[in-house]
Order: sequence, then C-alpha cells, then structure tokens
Amino acid sequence: MAQQPERAIADQRLTCITGKVTNTAYGDTLLLVVQGPFFTYQNDPEWRAAQVLKTTADQNGEFKFQLSTGNSPFHVSLFLSSKRTPKGYLIDKAAVSDYLIEPGDSINVIFGEKNRYYTGKGAALFDAQFAIRQTDPEEKILKGSGNDSFKAGIKKWIGQKDSLLKAQLNLLRNYQAKLSPVCYGIISADIIGTNRAAVCAEMMPIITLLQSNNAKSVDPNLADVLKEIKQGFTDINPTDRSCLAPRYIYYLFLKLRFKLTYDHIFNGNNAPDYNYFPAIIEQYSGILRDKLLAFWLIMAASKNLLQPEFLVHALTVMKTPVFIQITQELQATYAKGQAVTDFNFKNAEGKTVRLSDFRGKILLVDLWFSGCGGCLAVAAGLPTVEKAFENRSGVAFISISIDKDKQLWLRSIDKNPSGKAYTHYTTPTTTYLYTGGTGEDNPFIKRYVAEHGYPTLLIIDKAGKVYSSIPVHPVNAELQKALIKELNEALASN
Repeated sequence: MAQQPERAIADQRLTCITGKVTNTAYGDTLLLVVQGPFFTYQNDPEWRAAQVLKTTADQNGEFKFQLSTGNSPFHVSLFLSSKRTPKGYLIDKAAVSDYLIEPGDSINVIFGEKNRYYTGKGAALFDAQFAIRQTDPEEKILKGSGNDSFKAGIKKWIGQKDSLLKAQLNLLRNYQAKLSPVCYGIISADIIGTNRAAVCAEMMPIITLLQSNNAKSVDPNLADVLKEIKQGFTDINPTDRSCLAPRYIYYLFLKLRFKLTYDHIFNGNNAPDYNYFPAIIEQYSGILRDKLLAFWLIMAASKNLLQPEFLVHALTVMKTPVFIQITQELQATYAKGQAVTDFNFKNAEGKTVRLSDFRGKILLVDLWFSGCGGCLAVAAGLPTVEKAFENRSGVAFISISIDKDKQLWLRSIDKNPSGKAYTHYTTPTTTYLYTGGTGEDNPFIKRYVAEHGYPTLLIIDKAGKVYSSIPVHPVNAELQKALIKELNEALASN
C-alpha cells in the first residue's frame, strides 16, 4: 500500500486517516486536502490548500494517510478519486468534505454503498460532523435560491435557514461530552458561519431590488429581513478563538460586504468602493481583525480592486506575523514597481514566447479562460482599446488562456468559430498564449491571479515591472476610454 512519507518536524504530532473503499469504480488514487487558513466556495478544493497528499488503495481497497501537524485542529477533505474534468477540476465530490480533525487523531473510515462508519481515536468528531451534514445532505435548504423567496415569502424562506441552524446546533450538543471544548467551539462556528454566509450571499442580489417600488410590493417583509441581516445575527463572541475558523471568517466578510452595500444604497453613505478597512478595524481587534483584513485583501486582489493604500493601511495595524506575511506577499506581487515574474508560454503555432521578449514596451496582459462570462465582457472591449494604439509600437497586447484543453482554447480564439466555442476576441496585433495544459497550476498564473479572479488584467511597464494590477476593465465605451488613458499614462511615465 502506498502512503505519504512521514515528515520529521519538531514539536509536531502525527495524524492518521485510514480506511477502506468498497466501491472500486472510483479508481485507486485518493487525495487528502488539508485546508488552509481561509475558506471560499471554489470548484477546485486544492485552491489555497495548506497541503495536498496522494495515496493509492491496495488490492483490498485499503488506504492510509499520515501527516505531521501542529497542535491546533484543522480541516481536511478526502477524495476517493483523482480523476479530473478537461478544465482540471476533480470529477467527484469529496467523500469527507472539510471535516475538522485534531492533531494526533487516528481515524479509520469505511465507505459502504450507502453508509459510512468511523472508528479509532477522533471517530466521535467525524460522527458528529457526518450527522450534522445529513440534516441537509444535498444543501437544498442551505442553498435554496433567494429569488424564490419572493414566491414562498421572505419570512418563510429565512425561517427555513434559521430552523436548519437551530437543528444543527442542537444536534451538535448531543456530541458535546465526546468532543474537546476547542473542537466543539470550532464546529459551532462552522455551522453558524456556513448557514449565515449562505443567507448573506443569496440576499445580496436582492438588495438592489429594494430601490424599486415594485420590488417592495412583492413582499412587505423584505425590507425588515434585509435590515435584520444588515444589523447582524447573534454571533459568536469575537474574543472566542473559534471565530478564527475559516468558514466563520468567510461569513464575517460577507456580512461586512452586505452591510456596506446596504448602507451605500439605502442610506446615501458614500463609502469607498470595496474599502472595508474602516469597518473591520472599528468592529474587530487582535488576531480576528488581522485575519479579516488579510482575507479582505485577498478577495480585493481577486476582483482587480486591490488599491495600494489598502495594503499600506492594513500593515499599519496588523500585529499577527502570519497575516503580515500574507499582506507583504500581496504587496510584493501587485504593488507598482514590483518586477513581474517571467513566463514561458507557447502561441498557437507552437513558438515559445517570454515576457522578456517584450522588454521596452508597455504591455496589457489579459488572463482568462473559455466560458468565463466576465472574460468575454472584457474581451469584447479590448479590440477598441487596441485600435487606439494600432500605429504605436510601444504598446503590446497579450492574451493568456488558462484552458487545460488546447483545442478548446484554439476554438475560442478562432476568427471563424464553429460548434460550441466561447468566442473570445481576435485581432492581428494580439499575442495569444497557452499555458501548455498547466492552467491554474502554472506558477505565473498562481502568482498573479488571486482566488480564481478571472478575468485579471495587468499593465506592465517597459522595464518588466508592475505598472498597475488594477487597470480598468473595458466593458463599455466609457471604460474603454479610461483604459486607453491609463495606457497612454503608462507610456508617458517611462
């Protein structure tokens, strides 16, 4: 049986997950994804993972993972198959999805056709989480469309979420005597964070509907519910360490976004767009404040909204080394004047193209993938921008696709697409590049695209350094003019 080699790390504890797969349809390669400090809903569970381990089941279907860890509980996901889609996403859902585990546990998992069994040290911890997930196994209650609330009644819709939350917390209490206080607190935070994040996320699109009298007439309770969400639910005491759980941090971030959007729309507050810094430092302190700041900065980077002052302001108040390091890494990547990592990609004809080949020119780099709606919106405006520089050799345009399927990419940039193609843009002056199937695993892509933030645009100066990591997205005529202005300013500054 193949297994991961044990890493000898001082002051760390060995944690084991073993098991047996009775369904051979999955194949024989399993993945164990160790959750990093932050949680987001993404198609790829390995994104921002702290560690990804692989092992192979033996002829009896048995497998074993063992890893050295610190002394704090952490979350893991177990996949019974490593098979992937053409875009690189894992085909199967996690058999164990984001479960908390304690260092030193040795849990054995047996997967039957319909049931699941846990034995060994820490089994009660997995039992509790499995039972909680079974209260809404397909997440139909949790992720029911907020738009449907107009038909069902907003009070009834949010009442279903509240009932699910109450039932899951009550169920967890049945396991309290079997769990450590630390794990009990973190799982409580996971439950609350998951539920309340779903409510905030699903209600965000409905906020703008309150600006219309017609929307108000659909359900007279809607405004009251939105105010309730804005004011906040009954949260965990911010001094409790369980507040640092990744799912709870995600909820706090969404609640901040909800509140600031609500205030901006309905109270006439002119809050800076996406500037959450004042709200975070006003409401939170210590490690919780620092972790929220770091997460906000990562999400700002993913939306091409990471203003330089965001980083500067965060670093003036942060005290926690790990989150200071994350912020400094963002600054080293996206700040103006930072050297851009060279790439080594191929064009449609198979010729190798490097960033250094364009030294002496201003570059606009477009990072995208086929089927991305936002990518198409940006792509539709780029030919107009390029035309403004058609007689100026000092500006070059580079299109980099992260498609893992080369044929899909070629169809997307075909001037005469046929069949199912996500027609991107084609101009005679654009350099079209392909990451050779490495996709988001490519070091250049990992460095400059935060949190699956597509499309990502970069302006690179003549010396190969960042000029702007937040250029305007040219999705309409006004913004096309703004991007042309940015590029002209970049030309003039070099």
